Amino acid sequence: MSRSVLRIAVLALLPSLSAAAQAPAPGFVDPFPLKDDPALQALVAETLARHPRLAMAEAERLAAEHRVPMAGALAEPLVALEAEGSGEPGWIGEDMDAGIGLKVSQELPWPGKRRAREAVAKAEALALAHPIVQERRALERAVRRAYTDLLLARANQALLGEQQRTVADLESLTRSRYAVGLAEQPDVLRAQAEMARLDQMRAHERGNERMAQAALNALLDRDATAAVETPTVLGDVAKHEWLLPSSEQAAAWAVEASPWVSLARAGEAVALARHGVARSERKPDLELGGRYVNRGALPDMWAVELGFRPTLWRGRKQQKMAAEAEAMLVASRARTRAVALEVRATAQRALAEYVAAVDEARAFEKGVLIADRLAVESTLASYRAGRVPFVSVLEAHTTDFEDRWEYLELLAHVLWHSADLAEAGVEE
Repeated sequence: MSRSVLRIAVLALLPSLSAAAQAPAPGFVDPFPLKDDPALQALVAETLARHPRLAMAEAERLAAEHRVPMAGALAEPLVALEAEGSGEPGWIGEDMDAGIGLKVSQELPWPGKRRAREAVAKAEALALAHPIVQERRALERAVRRAYTDLLLARANQALLGEQQRTVADLESLTRSRYAVGLAEQPDVLRAQAEMARLDQMRAHERGNERMAQAALNALLDRDATAAVETPTVLGDVAKHEWLLPSSEQAAAWAVEASPWVSLARAGEAVALARHGVARSERKPDLELGGRYVNRGALPDMWAVELGFRPTLWRGRKQQKMAAEAEAMLVASRARTRAVALEVRATAQRALAEYVAAVDEARAFEKGVLIADRLAVESTLASYRAGRVPFVSVLEAHTTDFEDRWEYLELLAHVLWHSADLAEAGVEE
């Protein structure tokens, strides 16, 4: 492949790579159920506007852009002031060989070398657009997961509050029945012990809420204790559509949307441009110079020089440079394939976990929770009629709340795994 063909290929490829770094993958459907939640969208937007990692990545990209014209610039010229003479007595104007001269020389790379070097710098600058996309995707995923943690902690506290009210009602009912001899004192004590245990669990969930809130505030560059509003409740997740793409759809989406794959492809463009530079190094560099000598009363002298630097050690230098660049180009292409395979595998694992969470949540909602509610109503009616002991009522309620607790966990898993699927290929 000729040098000119390589350069044309690089320049044709670079704009498409730049556009791919900014545009979403065609046909990609975000499976995250709360993607349209205004509160979450505001948190993501604020994080992307404030987080220093994005500012750092953008500054590095801008710095690389400034290196593009530098790469194609000429070397600084040499300007020298000279004094010469024959060594015999005499002054300038008297001695034929005496004079004061000004010499200027400029190194000139072989035509095309500067453009090839500039193409490398441009490819490197465009490649640095992809880390910005990586940071954006990673930050969005982190916000979604922290938001889910906060929703879960608050939903658990609300559920524990409901459970405390239910146990308080049972404790009041048992005390009333105990007063008329229809219940035993241990039943009252058992209800009171259950209320104390729920107090401890609420304290634990308040700690989880503070941790999730601190994690969100860290992403937002706020004080750790700053309030974070969540108008959505975790139970609302079940009201949203749960998208279940096929394994091939998820893998294709992930590869097309993955900034890691895009970065690997940009690395191919850089390797291709470097290959062009290495091939151009086989051409000799030139040097153009001029000299002017003032000899006083005698006629001035001037000279023009044109030289070149022959590639005498081509076998050990220039040819090896070209071979190295060729090998690096092969390696970069293999890396792109390897990254794409890894992203596909990550997406398919995330999809499997997401589908499992969805299936479990649906099974709980349509089977376990309904059965628990019927068991509670039946056991409470039997207790009022004196057919079952108080412990059966308490166990029925406890089972119901434990299953509802697990259901909230499953809804959180739906959010966690759908966030992972939407950002498949984002490194931990």
